[in-house]
Amino acid sequence: MKGISGILKKQLAMSELQNDAQIAEKDTEISKKAAQLAEIQAEKKSLERKLGESKKFLGDSEEKDSKQATKIREVQAEKDRLEGQLEESEKLREVLRKNMEASGKDLENSRKSLKDKDRELMKVK
Repeated sequence: MKGISGILKKQLAMSELQNDAQIAEKDTEISKKAAQLAEIQAEKKSLERKLGESKKFLGDSEEKDSKQATKIREVQAEKDRLEGQLEESEKLREVLRKNMEASGKDLENSRKSLKDKDRELMKVK
C-alpha cells in the first residue's frame, strides 16, 4: 500500500505541477492581453484627440467659411447699391443733357426773338 500511496503522491505532485504550469501560462496570456488592451486604449485616446482636433479645425473652417460668405454677401449688396446709384446717375445725366439741349434751344429762340425785336425797333426808328 505504501507503493500505491507513493504513486498517488507522485501523481498528485505531477498534477499540481501541471496545474501550476497551466496557471502560469494563463497568467502570461492575461498579461499579454492586458498589454494589448493598454495599447488599444492608448491608440483610442490618440484617435479621440485627433478627432477632437479635426472637429475643432472643421469648426474653425466652417466659421471662416461663414464669415467669408457673409463678407461676400455684404460686398455683393454694396455692388448692387453702387450699380443702382450708377443707373440713377446715368438717368439724371440724360435728363440734364436733355434739359441743357432744351435750354440751349430756348436761349437760341430768345436770341432770335431779341434780334427780331431789335430789327423791328431799328425799322421804327
